[in-house]
Amino acid sequence: MPYGKRMRAGTNVGCCSLPNPTETVMVAGFTSLSPVSGGVLEIGPVDARNRGLYTCEASNIEGSVNHSTTLLVIGPPIIVHPPQNTTINVTQDAVFECEAEAYPVNVTYTWSKHGINVHQLSQLCHRVSVHSNGSLRLTAATPLDSGWYTCTASNGVGKSPGATAYLSVLRPAEVCQETSEALPGGGGAGTEDWLFSVGGGSVNYRVLEDRTLVLRMVSREHHGLWECIASTDVAMVTSNTLLQVTGTSPHPPTELTVSAGSFGVNVSWCPGFDGGHQQHFSVWFRQAAPQPHDWVYRKVPLGASWLWVEGLWPETCYQFSVLAQSEHGSSLFSEIVTAWTLNIPMATSPPRPPVMEGLHLLPPRSPTANWTQHGILLRWKPPLPPSLTPTTYLLESWTESGWRLMQSTIPATQEKLLLSSLVKDTLYHVRLRSRRGPWVSVPSQVVNVSTGGMVILPPRDGTRVSLDSPVSAGVIAGSCFLATAVTVNALVSCLSNRRKARRRQDPPTVQIVF
Repeated sequence: MPYGKRMRAGTNVGCCSLPNPTETVMVAGFTSLSPVSGGVLEIGPVDARNRGLYTCEASNIEGSVNHSTTLLVIGPPIIVHPPQNTTINVTQDAVFECEAEAYPVNVTYTWSKHGINVHQLSQLCHRVSVHSNGSLRLTAATPLDSGWYTCTASNGVGKSPGATAYLSVLRPAEVCQETSEALPGGGGAGTEDWLFSVGGGSVNYRVLEDRTLVLRMVSREHHGLWECIASTDVAMVTSNTLLQVTGTSPHPPTELTVSAGSFGVNVSWCPGFDGGHQQHFSVWFRQAAPQPHDWVYRKVPLGASWLWVEGLWPETCYQFSVLAQSEHGSSLFSEIVTAWTLNIPMATSPPRPPVMEGLHLLPPRSPTANWTQHGILLRWKPPLPPSLTPTTYLLESWTESGWRLMQSTIPATQEKLLLSSLVKDTLYHVRLRSRRGPWVSVPSQVVNVSTGGMVILPPRDGTRVSLDSPVSAGVIAGSCFLATAVTVNALVSCLSNRRKARRRQDPPTVQIVF
């Protein structure tokens, strides 16, 4: 083993061949110094405990020589600092450590409570964070947070190990009723009862004489937090347990929130219990004003709990709801949340984009304009990194009242646009912006477009935009009126000629009276 060596766990490794059989060889590993016979050290089967620095030393009466090498063992992680049972008071923060070592070193950590990922529990998802060293931090603990927490470390090799610890959240005793009498033995007759504090509807359960809770024919409605309350005249203590019913359809998402932009809305939520199976989501929405429309939906990427819904109208009221689905069926719809998209006034440029820390959205590059027989062709180049990739481009034109938004849905894959229906001998000023979701870039360079001396022909394709829609509308209306007048005049003339021809062809009729 003269150089650094990587071995997969479970295999054998040998090292150090002797140049002289009479020499003595010692191999120093990271834990011990071991004599070697025959000049070969064999380790097998190899596991993670055998990794480290090994030194091969050969010596005789003339002296000694040594060589070192490192043994790396490819295998699953080993949790070297597992989490410990922790007890804290209510409202305090809890921290569980979970540090693992492995090769390869790309270790990822997952925390779960009672087998459910902490980020999928609605009562925890906003108060937990997993750090790069594997530790879990839970803020503002409540009695409902008590339970078993498991850390799982994985690097994609072999079976991922896990370590579990229990969190106890203490809560001080509460005085339910003051009394002026001293109770014998420090208390009076006590009561004990069970309370189903999470869930909906009525559920069937039975409490035995020893206060044991019995649930029969367990169904989806029994899922939730069950709390046992024991009280006397002076104090009350509680203990709770979370009952999770698997093999059912998912529970509806909760805490639905929306953040609106001008052309879209960001929808986020906390996933409900998945019923023990992987669930996926879809966001349903509809336009609510000025009159309700039909519901449409967008699928959410697997594992995500948010979605940017784009393609909406500015300054419009929309309603949103989220549906969870799995192989066991669909959940109920979440609550319906109403939101208004922001407005972009037509007489002004788009609103100032929000600040994007560490990110940039740049406008299109090198806009140019060239004459063609069908109009003026506007060309540009997409922005380069570090800019974000835009989804659409915006086209603005200068008018007497300021910059006016003329086109807001130019695809980001398009790099040219035909400006048609232009007025002859007119100077236009146009510019472009990039847009990605709610973000709008600064404007590009202004391009001056002159139609002086141009002969404008009607365009042949649909890749065009009109900069003077009022003028175009007037021209079209005048043409239609003229065509109608000519047609009516022709019809009247035709009918008049036919009547004159009939009078000339009919013979005169003479009536004789005797």
